[in-house]
Amino acid sequence: KTFELRNDDRRFNVGDTLIIREWDDRAGKYTGRSIIKMVTYVMRGIGPGAITPLHGIRQGFAILALGPVS
Repeated sequence: KTFELRNDDRRFNVGDTLIIREWDDRAGKYTGRSIIKMVTYVMRGIGPGAITPLHGIRQGFAILALGPVS
């Protein structure tokens, strides 16, 4: 996994380490599988509206570039 679209409720920053756990919607619980990644780039939403050409992502969301933990 190299990118993640997330609600930016935690104000992610470059250098943050994420433990991403797999969720099973049918069972309503975590599967026990996970990966650990480091945030290498953050693109935050810039506008209040929907995703349209050249307007970026919605405010309050972020696209995180993920890399290996060093």
